[in-house]
Amino acid sequence: MLSDPVPEIADRSLTYRSLTSGRFGFWICTLVAVQTIAMGITVVIHNVNWDEFNFLQLVHEFLRGDPVRALQTFHVRLFGWLTWFPDAGLTQIIVGRGVMLTLVIGTAVLTGFLTRHLVLVGIAGDRHISDAGIAGLLAAAAFLTSGYVTIHAASFRADPLLAFLLMVAITILFTRSGLVWFGLAAFATALALVISVKSALWLPVFLAALIWRTPEKGVPLRMVIAGLATLPMVAILLFWHAQGLNAAQTEGSAATLSDALFTGVLNGGFLPRQLTVVVWAVVSIPAIGAVLTVLASRRGSPGGTATGRARLALFLLMAPIFSVLVYRNAFPYFFPFITPPLMVVAGVGLSGLLAHKRVSTVVMLWMSMAVGAQFLRATGEGNSDQRMTTDALRRIFPTPVAYIDRSAALPEFSKAGPFLSGWGLQKYRDAGIPVFANLIRERQPPFVLATSAALLAALEGRHSANAGLLPADQKALFQNYVHFSGPVWLAGKNLVVGPGPQETAILIAGRYQVLTEGPVILNGQTVGPGGIVDLRTGPLVFTTGGNGETAVTLILAVPEEERANIPDGGFYADF
Repeated sequence: MLSDPVPEIADRSLTYRSLTSGRFGFWICTLVAVQTIAMGITVVIHNVNWDEFNFLQLVHEFLRGDPVRALQTFHVRLFGWLTWFPDAGLTQIIVGRGVMLTLVIGTAVLTGFLTRHLVLVGIAGDRHISDAGIAGLLAAAAFLTSGYVTIHAASFRADPLLAFLLMVAITILFTRSGLVWFGLAAFATALALVISVKSALWLPVFLAALIWRTPEKGVPLRMVIAGLATLPMVAILLFWHAQGLNAAQTEGSAATLSDALFTGVLNGGFLPRQLTVVVWAVVSIPAIGAVLTVLASRRGSPGGTATGRARLALFLLMAPIFSVLVYRNAFPYFFPFITPPLMVVAGVGLSGLLAHKRVSTVVMLWMSMAVGAQFLRATGEGNSDQRMTTDALRRIFPTPVAYIDRSAALPEFSKAGPFLSGWGLQKYRDAGIPVFANLIRERQPPFVLATSAALLAALEGRHSANAGLLPADQKALFQNYVHFSGPVWLAGKNLVVGPGPQETAILIAGRYQVLTEGPVILNGQTVGPGGIVDLRTGPLVFTTGGNGETAVTLILAVPEEERANIPDGGFYADF
């Protein structure tokens, strides 16, 4: 338990605390409630990230029986029920975000509970903390108001699920002793590792729990046994998940893990996401300041061993955040996943700092501004344009077809080609295989959703041998698609036709409209401006039949009124 407060500190601050702790607790609770409402609104209105679409696409592919690798796809077994909801894509993702928001609130509650427990059992030493409940409440508030939480904490991706599962495990290990509880912690950890191997970044936190509880008879041994039991649990879950997947996919998963380690950690350089880290740090100043006070403090529980053990445990709770120094994918959504243990330490520090009236006022103001600023940005990055575009495409193609896209904004359709994230594009270029040229011939995708800079550059003819797609793919996209509206490009060709035969080939069969100023002759048939022709794959010969030249656009025939339903501008907001 905590030792008595230092007398001179008690004389100066306990009166203030006794008069204001209730009021302060009320304001913190109010801030947490406001933040929860802000996050709930954000879940519904905020722009859907390409990674969220990809996360949902894997669920649809699994349920369709399409090939799905065994590693890092376990979530497909957890979210298959989302396909019961209409409007695959945005509606299903918003429902999924609602689940993730519930888990984020659960993570905050666990963060506060663990902080309160650690203060009560003395990890804070003789720091002046008169109310362990306030310490827990501050830890939860510090987490919920820290950088990127409003916008990204409840994103439909693995991170919120991982943070919750890992906090369940850590809270049990710090606060419980029974074998059943430790078995639950082992299972939660195993499930997190199966969902994503980046859960291993929390390893120092597990070590912190072991070190802190070393003096308790029998507890360290049970914790070690639970840790060892995690490995066979991982193997069993992976084996069960891999049933129905072929061996080649399983082997590909091992290669994916190797690539993830090299690209994500070993090849990212030092502080690969500098601006992202700086923005997070600025928004999270109250938590960072509180953590620094804990590090700087030399007071502790009586006895050097206890003090050293507490300080080491607190440092290890902070350790996962240092992964941003080398982790290539430390994008904004990564921070709500990696910071809950850090906020436990922040809660300890804040509860000591708030004995000072001015500090408490500044902390409350800063947290409030952090919530407001993040919410304002969220409202400025809506998903209405995404919904309009995907709804229009579903009307144009009422039966799902193959298409080309960065990720999978239409997950019930069949996306052709790799996931064009930064890592995906790098792997594609390293392989050196013109994937899109082959797919256009084999699967005949009738449209491209140009939501990637690499796709857009190829479609617009801004070719480069050293960047973007491979030259053969750039050429194939440029020659077989024309712009329709916004990010949508339809199968077609742009030609200049003269009196002599102009030969080309159609690779995507369909019903096409001929846009030209005057009649042209197509494979011996005269077609007037706006004429409709049914084309099979094969050669085409154009001629004007006269002496002049004319520009001809051959474009897949779709309802013209849908052009106005697909807005211009970017499909995705920046992180």
